[in-house]
Amino acid sequence: MGVPIWSPQGSLITFATARLSADVRGVGYRLVQPDGSGLRMLVPLGAWATWSGDGKWLYYSESSPIQETGSFRLMKIGVGGGSPVIVRTDNAQGPAVAADGSSLYYVVPLQNLNGSREYELRVARPEDGPSTLMARIPGARVPIWQGLHPVISKDAKWLGMPLDDNWGTNIWIASTADGKFKRITDFGQRRTFIARRISWSSDAKWIFAAVGEGDADIVQMDGLLQ
Repeated sequence: MGVPIWSPQGSLITFATARLSADVRGVGYRLVQPDGSGLRMLVPLGAWATWSGDGKWLYYSESSPIQETGSFRLMKIGVGGGSPVIVRTDNAQGPAVAADGSSLYYVVPLQNLNGSREYELRVARPEDGPSTLMARIPGARVPIWQGLHPVISKDAKWLGMPLDDNWGTNIWIASTADGKFKRITDFGQRRTFIARRISWSSDAKWIFAAVGEGDADIVQMDGLLQ
C-alpha cells in the first residue's frame, strides 16, 4: 500500500502492506533499510503507525476494537520485534509522539462509543497517564478515504492533518499548546484531495503532501439495455 514513514534517525523506513487471504484481511507494517535490504514484517495487523523520537519504537492502533469493550487499543513494538506493549485502552487511534517522548497525542473516534460522528483530539502526559481533551473535530471534516491521523512537527509545536472544507481538502495545523486550528493551504473551489499521510520537514517549516484534483459529471448513456 505504501505510505512510507522514515524513522527519525533515517536508518529505517516503515510502510503499510495489505494482507488479503482466506483467513486474514487487514493492514500491517513492514520495515526496510533505505538501500532496500533487511525487509521484514514488524506489525502483522495494525494501523496509523508512527515512530518514537528515538526511533526504537513503532506506535500503532489495533485494526479491530476489543470485543468486550468496543474500544480500540494503542500499542507500541520495538524495532527488534518481540511482544507489543499496550499503551492505551481508551479507544485511541492515530498516535503522534513528541520527539522527547513527553507527550502522546491521539484521536478518539466517538461513533463506536456513543454514535456521534465526531472525533476527539487528546494529549496524554505521560503516554499511559490521564488524557486531556484538546479539540473536537466533526466527522464531516474528516476525509472518508483516509481517516484522521495527526502528524507532529519535529519541534512538537504543531499537529498537521488534512481536513475537508466546503469544496475539497486542505491542510490544517493544530497548536500543541492550546489546540487551536489554523488552515495553511487554500485551494479555493478546486476539488482537491490529499492522498494518505502528510510529512513534515526536519526544520518544521514545510509540509509535504501528495495533492490530487478531480471532479465528477453525470452523463446519460443510451442503448445499454437494448
